[in-house]
Amino acid sequence: HGKMILIELSAAWCSPCNDLASWLTHNDQKITKNPWWKDQYLPIREMIESGEIFLVNFMFEGKDKANKVTATPDDVASWYKKYPDPNVPILADEYKFMYNWVKPTAFPCILLIDENMQLIKYTNRGLNDAFLYLTKPID
Repeated sequence: HGKMILIELSAAWCSPCNDLASWLTHNDQKITKNPWWKDQYLPIREMIESGEIFLVNFMFEGKDKANKVTATPDDVASWYKKYPDPNVPILADEYKFMYNWVKPTAFPCILLIDENMQLIKYTNRGLNDAFLYLTKPID
């Protein structure tokens, strides 16, 4: 559709992942209290809401962090019930295909793909690289 896509790897047990979903869905400002948050990211919510960019969430684990239980369709349904956002599809990475490709070390882990499906911002740690790219000042 000629738009950039944010690919999010998340887990239901992850507090920052919940903060991000709550901000996107309910405009909950708790996310702004995280040390890695930058106020320049605030326009991203509107970019997703307006359809200027897409966000797809790949949930790799459910609520049971201790046993590393992979996400199931029930986990996805529970997440959507808590954070109902028609602009953000949530997929269960039940076999951890995306997880094993990216090997994330901090969550949410967000990659950015351009309108030609080319990976333009890869990280295995957090969301800053993609969010900074989307909110950089235009020269």
